[in-house]
Amino acid sequence: MRTILECAFRSRNSHNHLYRDYDNPERIQYVRSILQKKYAIRRWYRKIYSCYIDTYKKVGTNGIAIEIGSGASFAKEVFPNLITSDVIKYDGIDLVTDAGKMPFPDSSLNLVVLCHVFHHIADPRLFLSEIERCMAPGARTLIIDQHCGFFSSIILRYFHNEGWDPKALHWSFQSS
Repeated sequence: MRTILECAFRSRNSHNHLYRDYDNPERIQYVRSILQKKYAIRRWYRKIYSCYIDTYKKVGTNGIAIEIGSGASFAKEVFPNLITSDVIKYDGIDLVTDAGKMPFPDSSLNLVVLCHVFHHIADPRLFLSEIERCMAPGARTLIIDQHCGFFSSIILRYFHNEGWDPKALHWSFQSS
């Protein structure tokens, strides 16, 4: 008889190619299935998405709102007129675009939101310049990302799948 840990290990390993292959569009279905099963995580994301809506209401609800790096996001369940975007054509994504070269005219966006994405932006200076170009007067940007505190630094250093340097003053890398 297999133990619970053996079953969990086999289950995780059976999807390991999806867990590690970030550019595989099928990965998003795997990640979404995990989010659907985890009540606390879904509740936490719903709280974030309610922050999206509260911020949007502050600038007026008649302009364009976009989420950068939507990936497995289910924000549209809470915020239906939000444009979802990513660099990869995942199922359910409205717009495939590089955040450093967005297809919007100057001063056309009312809200730009990112949840756990900013550290994935290949060239943050280019991205910030691009959203500044696209933002309408009075528009807002909401960036939610990891805090590198004591516990998260242990996870990022020893267990996370991406490189992390706590002494880095800037970053850039090749985009997907």
